[in-house]
Amino acid sequence: MENTQTEFQYKYDYDWDVLLKSKDGHKWFYYFNKKDEKPIYSDYEKQILEEERELYKEAQEAWIQLEIEKQEDPLYWENYFHQYEDFMTDEELKIVSDLARPTSSKLERESDINYINDDNQVENIKFPIEVLPNVVKKYIVASAEITQQDVEIFALPSLIGLATAIGTSRKVATNKDYKTLPILYGVLIANPGAGKSPAISKALEPLEELQKEAFEQYYKDKKQYEIDLENYQKGRKKAKDEDFNEEAPVPPKLKEYLANDATIEAITKLMENNQKGIVSIQDEFEGFYNSLNGYRAGIGADLQKWLTIWNGGMLKVDRQQQEPKFIKETFCCLIGAMTPSGIARIAANGNTDNGFLDRILFCWIDSNRSFKITKESMPEQIKNNYFQLFKELTELKFKKDRDIPLNDGAFEKYDSYNDRLAEIAGEDEKLQSIHSKIMMYLVRFALIIHLCEQQKEFVKHEEIQAESMDKAIQLCEYFRGQQYKIYDKLTTSESEILFDKALKAIKKKSYKEGKDFLVKRRDIYKNMKIKVEKFNEIEPILIEHEILSVKDKNSRGTLVYFVNQDKLK
Repeated sequence: MENTQTEFQYKYDYDWDVLLKSKDGHKWFYYFNKKDEKPIYSDYEKQILEEERELYKEAQEAWIQLEIEKQEDPLYWENYFHQYEDFMTDEELKIVSDLARPTSSKLERESDINYINDDNQVENIKFPIEVLPNVVKKYIVASAEITQQDVEIFALPSLIGLATAIGTSRKVATNKDYKTLPILYGVLIANPGAGKSPAISKALEPLEELQKEAFEQYYKDKKQYEIDLENYQKGRKKAKDEDFNEEAPVPPKLKEYLANDATIEAITKLMENNQKGIVSIQDEFEGFYNSLNGYRAGIGADLQKWLTIWNGGMLKVDRQQQEPKFIKETFCCLIGAMTPSGIARIAANGNTDNGFLDRILFCWIDSNRSFKITKESMPEQIKNNYFQLFKELTELKFKKDRDIPLNDGAFEKYDSYNDRLAEIAGEDEKLQSIHSKIMMYLVRFALIIHLCEQQKEFVKHEEIQAESMDKAIQLCEYFRGQQYKIYDKLTTSESEILFDKALKAIKKKSYKEGKDFLVKRRDIYKNMKIKVEKFNEIEPILIEHEILSVKDKNSRGTLVYFVNQDKLK
């Protein structure tokens, strides 16, 4: 009897090891059922199995519901794919891949990297949501569904939030000499009303929760400090100083994660109190960027300091009539937001060659969707898992040996991608600058992905794997395309941007009346989502190019134009 139990235990342990490496939800489900009657696994293992079984049931219920509703919108099936891909059979995967967008295809994801090779791909590249850890991906997809927004608007701030949670606790080591922290600078670009600020807040919600807890702890510590200080002062007075050897209590410091004040002085103070790292939120990135070169008396410009922070270097901050401050190792991520028109204004200022913009991960949301709150709410399990991941990352302890190297496979992919970008850039100095920053981000992305997956995996890896590097390359390709797109816009004046938007609006809103094509003035600037005063700047150019000619006002007093269709072609 004892031998039988030993053999069974051996077979069980073997199955468990195999399952830990398995992504097949069905295997977990049936394994649980097979072992249900055998109380030989630990409570921890039982919890894992129960979670997998519940997720499998949830996937099955969602599948049935989608079939009942006969959903034809690819977005529904894409969201289903991202949430339940681990629980689908091969047959179900094929069905969903056909119904969802092409980027959801598991076969495509496992094939070669989807590199950008032409201008059309730059314009149409989609954020590779599938490369993110499942916990993160599900939270982003659910957030996008609830607000009827694009996943990109949540994905970028989420990446930056994860980087902030990791902070200085770990570095990625490309080799023994080159090591870097996962510092990310990113900017969302979208039309007014797209919900950029709410999306940033939603993605960084776990850090906001940690911030609230830090505030509560600070006020408790401050109250205790005031009691200790009072006792200390009483004791000192009673002893008349000479026989009093107690040390004065040290006032508590507020540990903050989020910074809204953009000044270097404020950022430095926050980094002093939270040496692991913070994130600066700049809802008005255009104004923040324009202020970087502004010299303030006795202090100097902030631009160089933000470049230093991006590298995680030592920062010296001079202060008027005070001793300078030193931060030995800086860590501050940056997430900003701006409208497309802001790009034109930055271009008009001619301040685009300082190297700062090359370090930005841009995410331009092209769609005209407005931020909308639906009746749907975030599934509690998805939210809890996302928050728990952030908590685990913030709890990573600083250790002396904090460098995580690339394994041979990961380094080979890194080296190959570097060669590829060097060949594309050639002698173009601007591309060389962009690509050098992309390569820095490549290893930072790989580190973030590696650490996130290590928190949820049971087989730990001491080195960054080739699979993580593949995913990081996909992210880099997306952001490389965004950089190309931004710099194309930066070389275009604001009037040219308005002109292009006006042409699109005229094409969309013009209508036929008899033999003539007409368009209402109001329809043009409303479709462009600009004020009439701004349209007045572009109207003479449209007339000069013979695209529009004034007809008259209609019965309601609305100005109407003739449209020259030949000029729109």
